[in-house]
Amino acid sequence: MLKDEIQKQMHSSLKKGESFKVNTLRYILSQIKYAEINKQADLNKEEAESLLAKEIKKRRESIELFRKGGRNELAEAEENEIKIISEYLPPQLTDEQLSVIIDRVIEKSGDVKNPGKIIGLTVKEVSAGADPANIARIVNDKLSKSPN
Repeated sequence: MLKDEIQKQMHSSLKKGESFKVNTLRYILSQIKYAEINKQADLNKEEAESLLAKEIKKRRESIELFRKGGRNELAEAEENEIKIISEYLPPQLTDEQLSVIIDRVIEKSGDVKNPGKIIGLTVKEVSAGADPANIARIVNDKLSKSPN
């Protein structure tokens, strides 16, 4: 399970003296445990990956704010945390792969007038395999070019 993998990596990093990585992994484990307490059951792999994707999204938002505020050292720390968290997610789909999946979702739903629905269906299909903002960008590009 993902949680076990993170714990093993945390112990290994602790022995190596990688304090930044240990702190990041501890935080991620605490978020997983918190979600499990709320759910009153263990998270499955998809739920854990979704949680990690949300953590990455939070950090991307923080990076943007830190850069606007001239706090580049904090932005770099957030970027390093993203790298650590990303190790536990499946590889991200390329724009071309996403485009094929989105075409299939549009074809299945037949609803080219509702980008929100297409985005939602695509996010469900790819799980943590793609950033929802990236999905939204591609869907909006496709629907703006569609003749309907």
